[in-house]
Amino acid sequence: MTSQVSRLDRQVILLETGSTQFIRNMAADQLGELAKQHPEDILSLLSRVYPFLLVKKWETRVTAARAVGAIVAHAPLWDPNAEELLEQEENSNGETTAKIKLEQEMQLKLEEVSGENEFRQDDKRLISLAQWNLHELFKSNRVLLASSVNDFNDSWNAGRKQSRKNYDNDDDSNEGTPPREQVKSENGEVQVKKQDSLRSAVPSAASSKKSARMLAMAKRKKKMQAKSSSSKPVDLSESYISKSLMNQPNELDSPSPTTLSNPKLDITENSDANKIMVESMMVPILEKHERVAGLVWQFQGVYELLIDNLMNDAWEIRHGAALGLREILKQHALGVSRVKGKTKAENYSRNTKSLEDCATRLLTVFALDRFGDYVYDTVVAPVRESVAQTLAALLIHLNDELCVKIFSALEQLVLQDPQIVAMPTKIWEATHGGLLGVRYFVSIKTDFLLSNNLLDHVVKIVLYGLNQPDDDVQSVAAAILSPITNVFVKLDPQTIDLVLTTIWSSLTHLDDDLSSSVGSVMDLLAKLCKHDEVLDILRNKAIQNPSEWSFKSLVPKLYLFLRHSISSVRKAVLNLLNAFLSIKDDSTKSWLNGKVFRLIFQNIILEQNQDILNLSFEIYCSLLKNYKSKHT
Repeated sequence: MTSQVSRLDRQVILLETGSTQFIRNMAADQLGELAKQHPEDILSLLSRVYPFLLVKKWETRVTAARAVGAIVAHAPLWDPNAEELLEQEENSNGETTAKIKLEQEMQLKLEEVSGENEFRQDDKRLISLAQWNLHELFKSNRVLLASSVNDFNDSWNAGRKQSRKNYDNDDDSNEGTPPREQVKSENGEVQVKKQDSLRSAVPSAASSKKSARMLAMAKRKKKMQAKSSSSKPVDLSESYISKSLMNQPNELDSPSPTTLSNPKLDITENSDANKIMVESMMVPILEKHERVAGLVWQFQGVYELLIDNLMNDAWEIRHGAALGLREILKQHALGVSRVKGKTKAENYSRNTKSLEDCATRLLTVFALDRFGDYVYDTVVAPVRESVAQTLAALLIHLNDELCVKIFSALEQLVLQDPQIVAMPTKIWEATHGGLLGVRYFVSIKTDFLLSNNLLDHVVKIVLYGLNQPDDDVQSVAAAILSPITNVFVKLDPQTIDLVLTTIWSSLTHLDDDLSSSVGSVMDLLAKLCKHDEVLDILRNKAIQNPSEWSFKSLVPKLYLFLRHSISSVRKAVLNLLNAFLSIKDDSTKSWLNGKVFRLIFQNIILEQNQDILNLSFEIYCSLLKNYKSKHT
């Protein structure tokens, strides 16, 4: 009998089985619309989507995170103390009666749970930034790789067992083969003697392998089982707070049905008309948690599950957990750990401690994650990148004191001062994670950096990253300043001069087509040269040291990148040439010659990217205008 699949199940399964990304995104958006129409079923929808955050397929995890964001976007913000501010605003009697009735129901729930257990926050479970120690993390030798080492051992052992089983079955299933003879040797050892001559004479009927059709059927069956197991809903109503309320002393001591406060009874028919069978049924977990519904933040359960999965050995689970946390914290971070019945100050303290714990765990992932992957011709670190985005979503809701502590921890991750870390060698993956955190920190909290005089620390971090030999580190370091170039050019000219010198010197070492940092470095240089302050500094350096800093010496260094294999690098070089052509001083146009005309014309002939082709044509026309005005 085939199992019935509801329309909602088919909609959720599309997150994984959709043929294109457009279809998968549409399925995710439709789940958000469903949550908008039925806000009371938001937690049920999340329980169906949650398993897809932890699957091995990248596209499925990204689409599931989109669905989580669409669903939680329609959930009301949780503030149990908001009603205290609205008590004086009730005017009509109907609204007042409904208000009183709702408050009475909540009060009954509070009285029920207060006699059994209190809302408490176990501070031992939460980690503060003061407890975070980078030296101890490195010293622990705990690293987060693609998966656990035990997974490889288990799969290898399972393969050995399977091959041995197949070999034994192959031996035992040979028809006409006489049993093995046990021969006792002179030293007492038992030896097995095989009659190979008789075995080879009789053909084996069961030794033939399975047909291709049966192998394909087994493969499809295994695939369907994997899909069905990944789409099972997960109970997200449980959380540490709700469990502390549900763990009543009498239930824990004696779990027998007679000790239940309100057991459910079910009468079963019996063949004897004079007898009935009464069965005591345990209360389902969802029904038990209805007792605390409305007292606890509804996403507390899924939040705690995702927090725990951040330190999972499998990188896919860490990645999915970070994506899910990003979507939840983006809109509902201020509701974490808040409960009904506490004062506004107490709830604020609970929320601050929980968010600090989350930030500390994200920093720990930066320090321990070592996984890297490839997307086309670019090296990426999906876990660290997603964790950095989650940290950015969290920073929006944190106070200035916590932000300063987080920035200090990120700086410590990047620099790895030997006096603090006390390690013989620096770990470049930790530096890369810290730079990713600083990159999103700068984008989100630019005004905070200016008000707290932390921009100089950002420049120090960028210079350190640009001087590192690792391409990934250089790439992220250059990307830090790109969104704040308009603020950076207002700094001391000596600081700008130092950054420009570092960038131009690094270009001489980035002549490899496989270098991943060329695009970011070139893009930063192009954005800086759009500002008059930077062009003035370059002009002054050219006057003071014409042999090294004249435009005639600098521009030829860019010719090598005009036909770079990465399209973003080619576009950045053209933007940089366009910035040099925009300078009004004709003395800076000494680099205009026949070679640059030939190279740009070559770009027009060979370029396949339409945007870069149009930009090449614009620059060629600008070259003609500038050359004409210079020689007339």
